[in-house]
Order: sequence, then structure tokens, then C-alpha cells
Amino acid sequence: MSNLVAIQQGKQVNAGIVDRVISSGDLAKLSDAERVSYYGAVCASVGLNPLTRPFEYINLNGKLTLYARRDATDQLRALNGVSITIVGREHIGDCYVVTARAIDRAGRQDESTGVVTVGSLKGEAMANALMKAETKAKRRVTLSICGLGWLDESELHTTGAQPVKVDAATGVIVDMPPPMPRGPLAKAEKLPPVEASPAADRALELAEMMQVTTSVAELAEFSAEAGKLKGQVPDALMENLRAIFVAARDRLTAKESA
Repeated sequence: MSNLVAIQQGKQVNAGIVDRVISSGDLAKLSDAERVSYYGAVCASVGLNPLTRPFEYINLNGKLTLYARRDATDQLRALNGVSITIVGREHIGDCYVVTARAIDRAGRQDESTGVVTVGSLKGEAMANALMKAETKAKRRVTLSICGLGWLDESELHTTGAQPVKVDAATGVIVDMPPPMPRGPLAKAEKLPPVEASPAADRALELAEMMQVTTSVAELAEFSAEAGKLKGQVPDALMENLRAIFVAARDRLTAKESA
């Protein structure tokens, strides 16, 4: 039997690479060159252009794996003739749930939901949450109907996953931070205990997202949303949110100047 597995469009990857990925689920166990080969083969298998970096790396539960960026879902919809219809929008308790239905050109159908906590959010914060739920639903159903059971970038903050910088040309792992603990990261930052409420839950989500983001612009958005929670959560929690923002800002600034 050949030790090469033809993936698609002339792309090939060594069968040993596939075996190791399947058995361990950890791309860190591959050599640098093997990571480049595997990434290209994955892109070819679903018809995506690797030059657009449709996937990026994360450290999830201590293992290096891939997640789908927006470029991936946009390309997948175009390639597979996927049309999406929002078939449900509803409030369930403190959550806003959007259900998206996808149909591909072969007539196959699939559905997925996008859920966000809204509680007592108002104005722009509420608008952002509603749009996020719809985006999550659309991207999740796109990946599902195209046969990719991977995380979408809109789901990263709920998993404790940390983005990992890998050189696209060489496969070298440039920076691999440890995974963040799952659940409210407030505990890791020793945030004060707070009475459960939609606003407090959102504050803890923002604390988590500020700690894992790799984008200065995104950090600014999270900080602005956190500021709108003033008066809805205890002052001690707001102070800790500000401290987390400063620490995250300093971390990103240091990376940019490195």
C-alpha cells in the first residue's frame, strides 16, 4: 500500500502524518514541515485557498489544532452553493438564540444555533450581542453542512482556547501560550464573587475575552462594552475589569514591539 494519501486536487500528505493526527489530535506532535503539508492538504480537501489562511491554530485543552476563520466559512458557502436562512429568533431566559438553516446545491439541509447571553443589555451592547448570535449560527451551520466539525472563531472565547502563532511558510510554532481554564476566567484573575445576573455574566465573559484576544482593536471593543456595564455590576468587578484591560493592553503592546 502506498504511504501517500491523496487528499484532493493533487495534494498529498504522508499517511504517517494522518495517523498521528488521528491518534493524538495534536498538531504539535508533527514536525514543522509536516504541519505545512497537513495544512495544505486540509485546505485542498475542502477546496479552500491556503494563501487566504482560512484556518488558524489554537491551543485547545493542551493540544494544537485548527479553527475556522471567517474566510473559511465565506469560501465554503461559495464553493458548495450553500444558502442560509434564519428560521428562528427567540429569547430563552437570559439568552438570545438564533437558528440558521443551510441548504447546499445538492439539496442537503442542516441547522445550527447561535446563542449569546443578553440579559439586561441595552443599546449598542444589545445590538452587538444580537448580531453575534446570528453570525455564530450562520458560521456553525456552514461548517456543519460542509462536514467540518471544527470550532469557528466566534466560539473561541467560550472554550478556553488560546490562539497560537505558527509561521505559515515554515510551520514553526512561534508562540504557543497555555490554554486558558474553561469556565469564568474571573477566578484565575481573582475577581470578587458577584451575585449572578445577566450583566455580571456578561462582565465575566468580557473578562475572559480580554484575556485571550490577540487584537488591539477587539480589546478596545470589549473594553467599551464593559464600560457600559457600569452601574449594573458591583464597583469592585468594574475595577477588576479595568485591571484586566490594562494587563491585556500591555501584553498586546509588548508583542507588537517585540
